[in-house]
Formats: sequence, structure tokens, C-alpha cells
Amino acid sequence: MAYFHQNNAFLRISGEDSFSFLQGLISQDLRKLHEKNQPIYSLLLNNQGKYKFDFFIWPLQEESYLLESEQIQINAIKKLLNFYKLRAKVTIEDDHEFLTASSLSIEDDDYKPDPRCYKLYRALKRPDTPIHNSFDYNLWRLKNGLPEYKDLKSDKDTPIEVGLDDLNAISYNKGCFLGQEGTNKAKHRLIIKQQLFPFETSIQPLLDHTIINEEEKIVGEVRSFYQGYGLGFIKIKFLNQNLYIDGRKIKIHHPFWLEGF
Repeated sequence: MAYFHQNNAFLRISGEDSFSFLQGLISQDLRKLHEKNQPIYSLLLNNQGKYKFDFFIWPLQEESYLLESEQIQINAIKKLLNFYKLRAKVTIEDDHEFLTASSLSIEDDDYKPDPRCYKLYRALKRPDTPIHNSFDYNLWRLKNGLPEYKDLKSDKDTPIEVGLDDLNAISYNKGCFLGQEGTNKAKHRLIIKQQLFPFETSIQPLLDHTIINEEEKIVGEVRSFYQGYGLGFIKIKFLNQNLYIDGRKIKIHHPFWLEGF
């Protein structure tokens, strides 16, 4: 039951300052990676603590890390990391030695727990690995409300409103990182009024991306949609009402990993 992420790409970050460089920028604690020898899931935020990029970081040899993200954002991540590098003794370069696979079970020794949720596993593979996708990862993640870059709005989304802290992307006790002040304020002061939720509908194809209630008031927006399942950014107070897209009722699900619901 494996799925190979052929649209993902990698950056190799190495050098004697690589740990301190990454630790001061990313939202998760890089020490967890060393303690468990497993990948971590993390974010780059802007100065206000808004979401900018999400990615996985894998341990390689000493003073070397592998950053994995979707191809569509990897060049922008590389550019931002180089902007903050300054005089740090760090090398940031494209890496083509690996690809990754996801599975709902441990297929072999390469698989580690996916740091976002307990029902997934993830593995680093070599590019010459025979590729056979035996489950639909994109459909699974939409059914279970697991957001990724294509579902999120850079420089607009607050991580806790789109569930990224519940997906283990943020450490609140690691020390300073880019956007930390805004993140801490949001965590302790923000009243969450809207959230990403998975939904299903019989509509095919989806023509409208507006979610309304019975009074035809706009209560949310569709972020992604695929084979009858989607992710909607919805105002929480309307969750118990009948909600519609294109005039048809939709069914809202609560993600198994989301706390408080």
C-alpha cells in the first residue's frame, strides 16, 4: 500500500552551521530529529507568524539534512534560505538522490512514522526504486483533512487555524525561530473562528468554490477538491448547520487528528 511522491523535490543543507541555521528559522525543534532518527514536519513562517512553506526534514550524515517539499515551492524555499544564510557556514543545494513514499503500513525498514499523524508512514527511497502506487494518497489525505501546500495560502493563513500545530509542525518551547512572536500570540490569544475541515459531496465537477448555509450566507471557501472529497476553510459556528456548494448539501467530517472536536 505505497504511494510515491514523484512531484516532491529535495534540498541538501550541510555545513558546520547547518543545525544552528535551521534551528533558528524553522518552527519545529530540530533536536527531535536527532533524538528519534525520524523525519520532522515543519514550517517556514513570515515575520508575523503567517504560513509561508511546509516541508519535511530528514537526517542524513552528521551536519547534513535533507529538506523535502513539493516541487512547486522548492525553489522559493531555497531562495528564502539563501537570503537568511548571511555568513553562516552552510551549503544549500538541490538533491536528486532520493524520492519519498507514503504508506498506511510499514512496508519495510525504510519506513518511519509520518510526523504529522499516526496512521501514515513515510520512507526515503532511491530514484531507481520500482514505482507502483497501490493507494490514492491524495484522496486519502482529503478524506482525512490532511492539508498540504496546495491547500494553504502563503502569507495569509495562521498555522493554528489550518491545523498545522495539531499536525506537529510547531514547537512552542524550542526557543526563537522566524515568526515565533506572532505564533505564540496566536496560540495564546487567538480565538479560532474558522478551520480547515474535510467534506464530501456528490457534485461532479465542482463549479463553485463558495460554501453557503441555508440563508445563503457565505460561511467558507473550498481550498481543494478531488473525486467527491475536499478541504474547506469554514467558520466553526456554522458547522452544525446544513451547508451547501453549487446548491447541493455537503457532509462535513472531523479529522481524527484535530484536537477539540
